[in-house]
Amino acid sequence: FTNNKVGLRAWNLSSLDLDNVTVTKNSDDGLEIGGNSFLNLKNSTVSENNDKGIGGYNSMIRIDNSKLTSNKDDGIQASDSSIEVRNSSISSNQDEGIDISRNSSLELRDSAISENIENGIDIRRNSYARVDNSTIKDNSENGISLSRNSYLDLSGSVISSNKKDGVNIHNNSILDFGGDINEPSTTIELNGEDGVDASNQVIIEFDGGPVNIQNNTGKQIQFGANTETYIPNSSLNTTSIDCWYRSSQDPNDSSKTLNSGYPIIGFENKSGFSGTISSNCRVY
Repeated sequence: FTNNKVGLRAWNLSSLDLDNVTVTKNSDDGLEIGGNSFLNLKNSTVSENNDKGIGGYNSMIRIDNSKLTSNKDDGIQASDSSIEVRNSSISSNQDEGIDISRNSSLELRDSAISENIENGIDIRRNSYARVDNSTIKDNSENGISLSRNSYLDLSGSVISSNKKDGVNIHNNSILDFGGDINEPSTTIELNGEDGVDASNQVIIEFDGGPVNIQNNTGKQIQFGANTETYIPNSSLNTTSIDCWYRSSQDPNDSSKTLNSGYPIIGFENKSGFSGTISSNCRVY
């Protein structure tokens, strides 16, 4: 499927099963799936299209053992859709590697998201993502961005060497280092800014395997205003936790400052945590 406007379009309850195909150098999207349609793509390459590699709209898309690379927009962009990606690589796209929004879901397993020009994965607007046993590295913005009432379940993965934050989470969202305590650890390291940066009505849960946050250029983990977390024994390995809160002038007395939104951190056993904790954190 090459040198078309859209490589292949399926709408209105269509079903596509594509195996061992190449979708390349189309003037718009490589594949466009919409209107309650279904795409099963395996052993294939979607590359060098002039817009998105795959666009999904109110549909279901499964991708296995495939490459989505060097598209001029997102590797995958989806709204109101369900996306499953396994054993695949999404790299060198000119926007996000994967962009899901508007009540979408993503299940990413055993895959690599790398060298995309913006975020590796962008999850927003009431969307859910589960990322297992995957590598998200060398993206030009954040490894993963999570915002606007969204939820990320992250386990057994490596998020490294992204130019901004490893994980950036804000605006009424939840980051759950999920799974169970016997699962492989998640490592967030060597990112150009913070390892994890959270602010504005955010909850972070450490209830799965160990989480290692280390050797990031900025803060290792930073909790901003109106965030909270609970840290069970031995679940978080990092050298420091930093916090910030909001300050504003007292409307009734300009000589006074009002502080609000202190981050709240609960430890199962604070004495078992060997790192430093900012005085701006409220620890229980």
